[in-house]
Amino acid sequence: MTGLALEGGAKCSAFTAGVLDYFWENGVRFDAACGVSAGAGCLANFKSGQAGRSLGIMTPERGDRYIGLRSVVAHRALINLDAMVTGFGDIRDFDFDAYLADGTRADFVAVCCETGEAEYLADGGDPDRLVLAVKASCSVPVLCRPVEVDGKHYLDGSVADSVPYAHLLETGCDRVVAVLTRPWGAHPTNYARIRPLLAQLYERRYPALFRRLMGRAEDYRASLARLAELEAEGAVTVIRPAEPAPPKFTNDNALVRSFYAHGRSRAAEAMKRTGGIGR
Repeated sequence: MTGLALEGGAKCSAFTAGVLDYFWENGVRFDAACGVSAGAGCLANFKSGQAGRSLGIMTPERGDRYIGLRSVVAHRALINLDAMVTGFGDIRDFDFDAYLADGTRADFVAVCCETGEAEYLADGGDPDRLVLAVKASCSVPVLCRPVEVDGKHYLDGSVADSVPYAHLLETGCDRVVAVLTRPWGAHPTNYARIRPLLAQLYERRYPALFRRLMGRAEDYRASLARLAELEAEGAVTVIRPAEPAPPKFTNDNALVRSFYAHGRSRAAEAMKRTGGIGR
């Protein structure tokens, strides 16, 4: 079985959108896939076969922006999570029938606030459940409120499992393609730098989550070190940018589209280098 692991990164995931659109257009499919944060949204659109949809959500027109003060006033959060996940609050253009017909097993990573552990949420064959799973995976600490699923509360999965290749290997895949959104050597988000704020928000109510946030940068580096070992062994193919990523929450659509085009070119290079990707 061949798996697909998708890192998050907000607007940096335009790179992932480019990789996946190129894959779809060239008939590349996978047995299983696992997406984190914005990578979860990209995965949903890949399974539904809607090339271009992820890029469209990442490049809204000025009046449709879902990040900023307007969202704070209207939704009491810096990010309007509903609009970001569904495409400006309207999921009617999402082809759920095609999503279900696609044979790829999909999991969406979120961190459980109560335990501090990564959980791998499935869609359950239900459109509302799919949206909820992707929202949970995308709910950025501080900027978004936790998303409740089955009585538990979740935030952005990158806090606990930024590149979910291990989950795919543990659940039956013998080969994995991992799409990263940062070039080699880029520094991970270090939540310890805002420890006082995070302590105020989470330490008393969600102590396990708080500890996970404090160790996130170290966990990320360890995950990439193991990924490099697996890449050297030939168990994982890594596709990463060869140029700097745009700011995560940029409103410069030209920068986002350029990074999307870079993703397409890196996907083409990877297919040529490996002689074939996917099942």
